[in-house]
Amino acid sequence: MNCRAPLVLAACFAGSLCLAGPAETQQPASLKRPVANTVAPMQVVLANITAFNRRDLEAFLSTYASDAQMIDLPSGRMLTTGTATLRERYRDQFENDCLETMGVACPDLQVTIVDTQTVGNYVIAKEAARLKKDTPPLQLVVIYEVINARISRAWFIGK
Repeated sequence: MNCRAPLVLAACFAGSLCLAGPAETQQPASLKRPVANTVAPMQVVLANITAFNRRDLEAFLSTYASDAQMIDLPSGRMLTTGTATLRERYRDQFENDCLETMGVACPDLQVTIVDTQTVGNYVIAKEAARLKKDTPPLQLVVIYEVINARISRAWFIGK
């Protein structure tokens, strides 16, 4: 293994272990992504939630990258990929009260952000999703990755 690390301690043991300088030099190319957020990540997420609560499909989709991914955690199951799939999924939720995608009517579907934390281009949001009036909201955590002022990936934890 070739160890090329700027200044910081670099040590290669038996040709297999390399302790190098900045973590960036150790990241696989697939994890290096350009981040040019002209809009703060939190603003993008708030615009997304506002459009969701208004059931404004076009405004909602405009907050996502064209190849956006929604991923369930902890299973890692891909829920949707791309805005075309997002359009299909959320058209049902916005226009048909969730009957196709969730199997139950949710005429009062609203999301409230309970708490947030921003770390770089990630927004970690604790959310409460109400499906019907007079029912307890579902609690979930969503981790949004915002790249180039669009949601690139969103991981959902909760039921």
